[in-house]
Amino acid sequence: MKLATLHPRLILMDIQLPGMDGLALTRLLKANLQTHDILIVVLTAYAMKGDQQKALDAGCDVYIAKPIDRVSFLRTIRQYLDAVPSSVGEPGRTSRSQGDHADPSV
Repeated sequence: MKLATLHPRLILMDIQLPGMDGLALTRLLKANLQTHDILIVVLTAYAMKGDQQKALDAGCDVYIAKPIDRVSFLRTIRQYLDAVPSSVGEPGRTSRSQGDHADPSV
């Protein structure tokens, strides 16, 4: 896995990925001690009732349904990046509770 050497602060994740869906990949990333602290922003055309909760339950930090409003999207990404230390694995970083994961206005 390339993330063993590259450790981003944030991943933009689509639910429909070739070979593995984005929620399954998110579960793997969140279960791995080396990648569990990476913010996962799921971008999806799935906007059915319950889809946001499925994404949050899988470990996604933010759920954004398509079509995306650029201004709101950039504001949301900036908000989450500003809250994460530039060194993601930095000591003292605390994980967020599920209630802090999504901005319902997005």
